[in-house]
Amino acid sequence: LLEDRDLSSKNVFLAIHLAYGLATEMDIRRTKLIFYHLHHIDKLAEFRADFPEFDVIATVREPRNTLVSGTEHWKRYDPETYHPRVFYLLVKRILEESEPALRYTPHVTTLKLEDLHLRPRQVLKEFCDTYGLELTESMFESSYHGKKWWGDHLSVQYLDGFQAKIREANWKGKIFWYENVLIEYILQDRLEHYGYDVGLRMGKAYFPLVFFLAFLPMKYEMDIAAQHLSRSGAVGRKLRALCATAWFYVLRVILCTGFIGKRIRRRILLARTFCAGKPESR
Repeated sequence: LLEDRDLSSKNVFLAIHLAYGLATEMDIRRTKLIFYHLHHIDKLAEFRADFPEFDVIATVREPRNTLVSGTEHWKRYDPETYHPRVFYLLVKRILEESEPALRYTPHVTTLKLEDLHLRPRQVLKEFCDTYGLELTESMFESSYHGKKWWGDHLSVQYLDGFQAKIREANWKGKIFWYENVLIEYILQDRLEHYGYDVGLRMGKAYFPLVFFLAFLPMKYEMDIAAQHLSRSGAVGRKLRALCATAWFYVLRVILCTGFIGKRIRRRILLARTFCAGKPESR
């Protein structure tokens, strides 16, 4: 595949995918789309250097469930990730959502995980129509090259296809009440955009209260700090752990207060989405 071609990152990228297709007996001549799971938005900078025209599809989920499941699953998989830095980055990812991708392309669409599980045919048909693909029954099976796919190392149980319990509020009782108020205030427009539950419609008059709440420690912050200090050992390491806890707490407060300001200015991103029937971005 690389014969008589430059050994560039772009050509190698394409050759690897085509070779994979040949090795798995796909008809690569019918390939219309390469769906590449990049994982991290910042890697789009290098990707864009080779492929200036591309779309980004970001999977989104109920933010409070993401906060709880993301923290708990990573802690179970690798206890070292139960760390102030990792928690801060998770909060940052939840609040920013797909917005950082706009630095690299205007073609950003979100796909709501709950809709993919509860309305798979509707969502996947919209996806296929967008890219001129054929909707096939294999898209509705949890499989990989014809074999069952049961989830990855972060999954807490074996998975088999779409999950009807995806809408359950697993976050309740696992975060403080004021964390919920803070998240609902900041992301109120986005929660409504995606059809997630919003307890109380809060206007600008709630700003002083919510601004104060941003300075209160989050439940996981407190637990992570306690565990991080307890396993640090020597006094020097405990001091470093305490400094790390304080540093990422300050960063988290700055992050939340910044997004409170964006909420007031109505600058929270409401992305175009494959969730059928939802409004366009504004």
